[in-house]
Amino acid sequence: MSWLILIFLVPLVLVPLVFLMGFVGCGFHPATVPSAPSDLVATAISPTEIDLTWTDNAPTNTTAFRIDRSGNGPMSTTIPASPGTQHYQYADTAGLTPETDYEYQVFAIVSGPTAAGSNMAPATTFAIPPSFAIAYNIPLTTDDPGLEGRTIVQRIDAGHITSAGAKVRLTLRGSTVANLVINKVTISQPATAGHAWDSAADLIEVRFGGASGATIPANTEKTSDITNYTLVLGKDLLIAFDISTTDGSARRATMPGPTQYFKPNTAEAAVQTRSPNYQTFSGRVSIVEKIEVAP
Repeated sequence: MSWLILIFLVPLVLVPLVFLMGFVGCGFHPATVPSAPSDLVATAISPTEIDLTWTDNAPTNTTAFRIDRSGNGPMSTTIPASPGTQHYQYADTAGLTPETDYEYQVFAIVSGPTAAGSNMAPATTFAIPPSFAIAYNIPLTTDDPGLEGRTIVQRIDAGHITSAGAKVRLTLRGSTVANLVINKVTISQPATAGHAWDSAADLIEVRFGGASGATIPANTEKTSDITNYTLVLGKDLLIAFDISTTDGSARRATMPGPTQYFKPNTAEAAVQTRSPNYQTFSGRVSIVEKIEVAP
């Protein structure tokens, strides 16, 4: 009877043991989860493109990357990894819209499992550049040195302004022989009362590269940033300049219509109601060579 029991029990013990040893001998191991990518940076390139760069911290194990995008139009895409490559870049152009915030995260993948994600990286797509029209363009023909330390108020008559718009861009011209350094530039309509060189309440600063003023080397021009200012037809326009005390060589032209006002030893470009006794030059335009407008 005991032999019969052994006959039945031995297979029940040996068979599971053999299977277990077989699996151990096969060297079975779970897939390794890679280290998370790092140093993710998102950089807007245009109104419809954001470029990503990141570092792979497991270049021998990573087989692919999953890129997740959140924001207006979330997206997830997978790209292959290159063995041994540590630094990656990716251009996202999938349905991005201008002036929109997005955020990205990158995940490393090996044979299925996904690592912890990289840092989050935000970026905002650029605005679509406006289409500009020329509202004023008078080539400046004569060097005009010796303007150091002056405020110059250029009054451009309505007859020379041919287009209107809500955005303005100025092009300024220095002389051919020396530098022109301007500490501040403003734009406005003339005041309805007071002096002819006084500004209305719409006085606003025009900036260059995000900063006040502009340095214009000899024989060159300088274009301003886009300024949110409503330029209207049928009205004169004031553009005022504070010239530095060191470099004041500009360029001018003579023609009917514009009037130039200036006062030495002052800095009133940003002042709405300016002091009296500005000197007057009728039929002269200086420094500002072109005005462009956009809707």
